[in-house]
Formats: sequence, C-alpha cells, structure tokens
Amino acid sequence: MEKRLVLALVLSAMVLMVFSFLGPKKITQNPAVKQDAQESVKVEEAVLAPLSYLDHSGKEFTIETEVFKIVYSEKGGWIKNLFLKEYKDKNGNAVDLINGEGTGGLWFNNKDLNQEDFKILHSNTMRGNKEVELSFLYPNGLEIKKNFIFTPNEYDFKFSLEFINHSNEEIKLDSLYLQWGPGINVGEETKRERKMYSLLNISHGKELKRVKWAKLKEPLRLKDEIKWFGLNNKYFLVALVPSEKESELLVRKTENKGIEVGWNVSVPAIAPNGKKKFEIGRASCRERV
Repeated sequence: MEKRLVLALVLSAMVLMVFSFLGPKKITQNPAVKQDAQESVKVEEAVLAPLSYLDHSGKEFTIETEVFKIVYSEKGGWIKNLFLKEYKDKNGNAVDLINGEGTGGLWFNNKDLNQEDFKILHSNTMRGNKEVELSFLYPNGLEIKKNFIFTPNEYDFKFSLEFINHSNEEIKLDSLYLQWGPGINVGEETKRERKMYSLLNISHGKELKRVKWAKLKEPLRLKDEIKWFGLNNKYFLVALVPSEKESELLVRKTENKGIEVGWNVSVPAIAPNGKKKFEIGRASCRERV
C-alpha cells in the first residue's frame, strides 16, 4: 500500500513537470521593443559626430552652375561651402548656406572616413547637367562613391552614396550616418535669431513634424517613412528627399549653431562583390517663402 502511494506521488510529480514544460508559457513584452516602435524615441547617446571630425587640411575644388557655387573638400568628400549666387549678404557677397568652419554638408559621423582622400572620378557636363563623382577605396576592397548632379538654373541637386564591395568577404557598416549641419549658416543672424528660427521640418508618414530648437531637449530618433526633411533658419531652407521608402534620422541641437540632422546609411552586410546605394532624389537649397 505504501509503495503504491509513493509510486502514485512520483508519477503525479512527473506529469506536472511535463505539463509545465510543454504547456503554454507566459509571454512578457519587452518595454524597449514597444518604445522603439513609436514614431519617435529619445536617444540615450547620440552617435552624431562633433565638427572636430571634419578635416580642413585637404585640397578643395569648386563647381559652379548658374545659381550655385559649391566648394568640396577632398578629405572626406564633403561640402564646405554652398553659395547661392543670386542672393547677397550685407557685404555684397553671395550667401553661403554652409561655411565649412561652422557647419558642413553631407559629411560622415566617422572620423576616419572624413580624413580619407576622395579622388575625383569625373567632373563634367552631360545633357546640360553638371555631375561630380568622388571615390575612395579601402585596402579591404570597400569603395565609397559620392555622386552629385546639378540641373541648370535650379536650386536643386541630386545626390547618391554607394558602397561597393570588391572583395570576396562580407563587409559590414554599422552606425554610419551622413550629417548636415549644425543649422544653416547665415552670418547676418544673431544668436537669438538662430535659436528662435532654427527648425527641422520632417514629413513623417502622413504628418509634418516641426522640431524647434527651443523645444528640443534631448536627441531624437525618427524612423520608417521619411518623405523629406529640411533645416531652415530665418531666411533659407535646405530640404532633402530620400529615395528609400524607409529611412532613419537622428536629430540633436547644438548650443549656438542650431539643429543638426543625421541620415542613417548603415549597411548590416554587403555581400562579396555586392553593392548598396542610398539616394537623395532631390536636395533643395532656397529662400524661405
């Protein structure tokens, strides 16, 4: 009798153990995943780079259209000056929306990339459009190309960034952003005006978000459908239209220069002899209306 009782207790315990193993388990939701699914979330640590990452020691070259005069740095292949020839400042000089000493256009958040010498593959005119292509080849077989196309008499241009893997090994590019800013340079503004009018407009899904310098307390990350994003100050606007259906932006404020924005161009993996291309279908640099 006692043996049968002990055997029954042992069998009952085994059944309970098997049921607990095979039965339905309680699923707990990860709050971090839920937060990341929101339209915009706070960024604990911004990965955008300081201006000290820009190297000013490289050679410069200039391209001009009827309305633009653009100065590039071969170190990193970024835009140092973007002059609007038809608009004059108080000294009678063409307005410069970048002024590489205090801001920059389409530069990497990676310090090493900004110090590499990009070669000019070609700079010519085709079908009335002016095109500039810059390239840098790493020893590991990764080639980075930046391409700019300017339309005559238009304050717009197209831009593409292409990563090409010439090796037989997979290459990863993590946490890589192209930055614009901080802010838009116009020397006639006071510090108070820069803070008051510095604004980032983002067409995000079906909404138009307006991020004001004064209300931007912490860095933000915006994901998914970014139709266009644009920095503006009191007088001018620089708007970029990504060709990708889904994009990610990082946004932060600087103390005196305005808002800075970074466009995510990371690539989880580039297959051997493969490539990945990011495009700005339209970049508009013009007076605010």
